[in-house]
Amino acid sequence: MFETIFHDIATICRDHPQLLLFLSLAIGYFVGKLTVFGFSLGSTASVLLAALVLGQIGVTITPLIKAVAFALFIFTIGYKVGPQFFGGLKKEGLQYVILSIFVAIIGLITAVILGKLFSFNQGTTAGLMAGALTQSSIIGTAEDAIRTLSISAAEQTLLSSDIAIAYAITYLFGVAGLILFYKLVPKILHIDLKKEAQQLESQLSATTDAPSQPIDTEGADKSNIIVIGLGCFLGTLLGVAALKIGFVTLTLGTGGGILLIGLLFGWLQSKYPAFGPIPPAAQWILSDLGLNLFIACVGLTAGPRAIHALKSDGASLFVAGILLTLTPHILGLIFGKLVLRLDWVLLLGALTGAGTATPSLNVLKNECDSSAPALGYTVPYAIGNFILTVWGTIIVMIM
Repeated sequence: MFETIFHDIATICRDHPQLLLFLSLAIGYFVGKLTVFGFSLGSTASVLLAALVLGQIGVTITPLIKAVAFALFIFTIGYKVGPQFFGGLKKEGLQYVILSIFVAIIGLITAVILGKLFSFNQGTTAGLMAGALTQSSIIGTAEDAIRTLSISAAEQTLLSSDIAIAYAITYLFGVAGLILFYKLVPKILHIDLKKEAQQLESQLSATTDAPSQPIDTEGADKSNIIVIGLGCFLGTLLGVAALKIGFVTLTLGTGGGILLIGLLFGWLQSKYPAFGPIPPAAQWILSDLGLNLFIACVGLTAGPRAIHALKSDGASLFVAGILLTLTPHILGLIFGKLVLRLDWVLLLGALTGAGTATPSLNVLKNECDSSAPALGYTVPYAIGNFILTVWGTIIVMIM
């Protein structure tokens, strides 16, 4: 009887795969809100895990849904951080740009070394980097790059599945491990963050030479769908364009192209408020729902291979994820203090930004009993979002 019921349900889901998309979102957002010992998994990882489980039914998701969802997400992210991104290129933000580039390069190098060491393929290595560095946009740009490889459609599907599975395994420590890291580092180095934050606030109150603040774009009262549609259109065109240098073909991929246009449009709107306002609520729904709809598609497609992959690569991926999560932040801490000579509070905040690790920033703010770490966070967060997203394409090409 139960077999018949399950068979009927599975048949309905295969005929109407949108049912599992909606259910993945509902379960994922519900689980993502749950807090255990002060830690929550978050919506994105929860949606992916729900989709991987539901994907055992075996459904076919049209690539168009994934492409549209990711485009909306990545454009909105670019639009949101555009003002800080270009503002960070000014002289006063140069140290933060350098730190962000350093952390991103260390992350890429570490991922490549670990991928080679553990004999991971392109998809697994890209998923490792996306999860360990908690940058979900890497999944989209890596999938773009995989579609350009001279391999069969079946092989491309397998590599895309490996991305999702590796991301799911490594994401947990990518978030929780960094939270623990930033709780322990001040104690290990004997840094009184509260005292450091008070001194920093005193210095900043006496000078105007403070780190760049995010430009407020929250005054808009209506969305500009023209800007969103035009941005995704132009970004996609830019992404599919290819530049051939000798035997090497260079392309941003659709994710990189849309991100660049999003950065440009966000910056233009900050300079010319009438250009294309998108209010914060609309930005949230586009980026959050766009990302998680994309992630649900990825998880449902990867579901049938998840159990086998967990058995074969689960342990090695988890170890590799720990190494990749911590290495850029440890080396970034040394580089930022000894070479750039940044203030401790600003340096720690900047490192969480460069690693796009917002939960860790919240930990620092609590430890400091101050919002001072956010002063170092803004520019590196914008730069980190851009570079790490592009790494999704690069890691596939390198591996």
